[in-house]
Amino acid sequence: MSVPVALILLGSLLVFALLLAGFYSWRTGKATAAPAGQQIVISPIQAGLGDSAADHSADGLSRSADSWGSRITLLQFSTEICAKCPATRRLLGAIADERPDVQHAEVDLTHRPDLAATHRILQTPTVFVLDAEGRLLHRIGGAPTAATVTNILEPLGVNRVAV
Repeated sequence: MSVPVALILLGSLLVFALLLAGFYSWRTGKATAAPAGQQIVISPIQAGLGDSAADHSADGLSRSADSWGSRITLLQFSTEICAKCPATRRLLGAIADERPDVQHAEVDLTHRPDLAATHRILQTPTVFVLDAEGRLLHRIGGAPTAATVTNILEPLGVNRVAV
């Protein structure tokens, strides 16, 4: 192989890698609207929101009004080795603390690959925005910004409480 051909191939590979990295960076932390009415089949117990199986049906979905947030639940999927998950936990917790209708819950997928496969979670953190019945409204792959989450909550009528 001649030197000019090798340089062209190397340059093409470098451009492709940069484009791929740019696309990944642009896409991470963006919210996508979920298909209408997609139900999340994960019990609030698995999400750390309850301590009794009494309020849950066989499919694992809560039937109790107190299990999910009164209007919205920010359900964060994390793993033990996720570097951005602690910051996401703090961010979502702070957002939930400012809004009485919002609850934050976290599910550790480290030992639950079945949940990751069922919900097609390919990266952590991944955040699901659920309504009071556990229906998926939005999905955020990667670490969200406060603006991303706020832009989802405001059209739903969930605003900050003035302190």
